[in-house]
Amino acid sequence: MRKSGIIPAILIMTCFLMAVACNQNNQEQVADPMTAPSLPLVFEDQYFKKQSPNCKSDTVSCATVQARYLLAAGGPDSVRQKINDTLMHYLKAALAVYAVEDEEFRIPLDKVAERFIADYDGLRKDNPAYDMPWEVETAGKILYQSPKLVSIQYDTYSNTGGAHPNAFVCLLVLDKITGNKLKLSDFITDLSRLEKIAEKHFRNVHGLNQKQSLDDAGFFWGEAFSLPDNFAFLDGGLYLYYNNYDVAPYAAGPTEFTIPLSELEGLLSSKFF
Repeated sequence: MRKSGIIPAILIMTCFLMAVACNQNNQEQVADPMTAPSLPLVFEDQYFKKQSPNCKSDTVSCATVQARYLLAAGGPDSVRQKINDTLMHYLKAALAVYAVEDEEFRIPLDKVAERFIADYDGLRKDNPAYDMPWEVETAGKILYQSPKLVSIQYDTYSNTGGAHPNAFVCLLVLDKITGNKLKLSDFITDLSRLEKIAEKHFRNVHGLNQKQSLDDAGFFWGEAFSLPDNFAFLDGGLYLYYNNYDVAPYAAGPTEFTIPLSELEGLLSSKFF
């Protein structure tokens, strides 16, 4: 009789201890939302399009603004916001065809498009016989991405009735840890040495030997060779891009080339490579 009373007591105590242990385990498995790690930083495709109201019925008297672009998602809030601010800034700058000052595109994307369309409508109001459509289009893509940085390219095409359409490329390199837009000097420890390497590649692209005058060949407007503002890192090298008019007339077209990383040995910052 005394043994039969002990067994239920032991079972009750065992169940109690198991319940306590399970409760502790559940508490350990539930992450505190304030300390839970954020989702990894990724880039998602976005699409925007705005047209004159009459475009559906009249494709000739029509203005169109459209963009396929990227925005960051996940990652720390401050980093994501800084990256997206930069991406939107350059997107709106590309679409604001007639903007002169930065303030002219420090407005919502929708307003940038409305101004473009308003400029077109104003032109047609003053010139009723004008029958050429306007368009501006930008497309963004990732060229290269590592845990520390991302290279993004914007390709923009615009046709606003001038002598010829215009196209240009904007390259951005962003720090995925801080969100900052990076400069060449953030990667290269000796820009003067890079300049000499880049000039050799520039000359090779245009079939010029090292002794020929760049000015006589129609480049750099009488100035010395210089590095472009447009650069990006690819999987195997440093990509440099000169847009139309950067260093030569429109007819010469853009100039682009990639310097292999092997040629940059000793020049690359250890922070990123």
